Amino acid sequence: MVTVSNRRGRPPRAAVIAIAQAAPRPACSRPWSRLGLAAFAVIVPVLAGSRTDDPSAGTLDVAAWSATLGTGDPPVSTPEADPALVSATGVGDGETAGIEVTIATPGEVRAGTRTPIYVTVRNTSTDTFYWQAGGCRLAAEVTAGPVGGPSAGSSGRVSADPVWDGDPASLSAAITASETGRGMGLAQPESATAWVSLVCTADSKMEAFAPGDELPYSGSAEIRVPPGQLPAAGAYEAAAIFVPYRAPDGYPHQPLDPIETRVGFTVIEDPARGADPVDDVLAAILADGRLTAWLPTTVIPDRPDLVQNYRVGMSWWREAWELWVEPYWGGGMLRVRVDPVNNEVIDVRIHHSNGPPDDEPDASSIPGSQPDQILLVTSTSTTST
Repeated sequence: MVTVSNRRGRPPRAAVIAIAQAAPRPACSRPWSRLGLAAFAVIVPVLAGSRTDDPSAGTLDVAAWSATLGTGDPPVSTPEADPALVSATGVGDGETAGIEVTIATPGEVRAGTRTPIYVTVRNTSTDTFYWQAGGCRLAAEVTAGPVGGPSAGSSGRVSADPVWDGDPASLSAAITASETGRGMGLAQPESATAWVSLVCTADSKMEAFAPGDELPYSGSAEIRVPPGQLPAAGAYEAAAIFVPYRAPDGYPHQPLDPIETRVGFTVIEDPARGADPVDDVLAAILADGRLTAWLPTTVIPDRPDLVQNYRVGMSWWREAWELWVEPYWGGGMLRVRVDPVNNEVIDVRIHHSNGPPDDEPDASSIPGSQPDQILLVTSTSTTST
């Protein structure tokens, strides 16, 4: 069982605490895809460090950190959203009594922007626990998405199955299908901010979590939203899950009950998104012709038995609509951005690496990665934020 305390200058909009009594989720692999990001947010955590000027360095001071929002990194929501933090703390019981998990985020976030999330795991007991510190060294699994969405705390991708056959006539239906049943976005380290995918392989490196220890990190979430009304009417939540172990040889088969803490926040609408733009946006993309010209280049040479299919996703991000198309049988992904004001295609590029697109602000690049293949960039695209 867990308990919760909520701190804010005014009553919180929502705070949800859930207990994870089911089988834990070991930190073996955390893949995710930008495709289908429309219905959830991707959390980008920071590895534990020694900074003393933010919540990742010891006990979280919500009031003090709220006053600094907008003055440093990472970027937060636009001025129309209230940057004051909301927070929640979950506390374990039984064998995990004394372990606290605190999560905080701004109470309001504008759709299509990046927002910070902070987590601190504390051991206030007199016992020493252990945690799986291998891979990306993420003490907690952090996610964010609409309240009531499926599979909170698990992968945002529905499955590995392709959803589009490449026929322009079925693209709209494929986009709709790609958003059905999506969960919440998984955590990533700051060194992988805005990466298209990240895999953290657990290597059974167990570390002691002694009395008085804290395991902090801070991060950011991309609040990408789908066409149509805001999911859950803008009621979102961030969740953090910590899986402790009693012994250093307990991973992966002898975990203690995970402690999961959730806090609610509100996504503020961006009026520029429009009510239901899918058909107009896709009409502009198909009329541009670069998508249909790119599709034949994704066919696998000399392998007629490998019929190419695609994963697709459409979301509102950085004041424009983005369509991502990922070939199932490898190759670069196509990203198309459409300006909602004139319903004009403003950027088309083939993205080859697991890292971020070259034009993504505040991103962490992969040294030596293949640059994007630019098919179109307009002045509108280069000035968007």
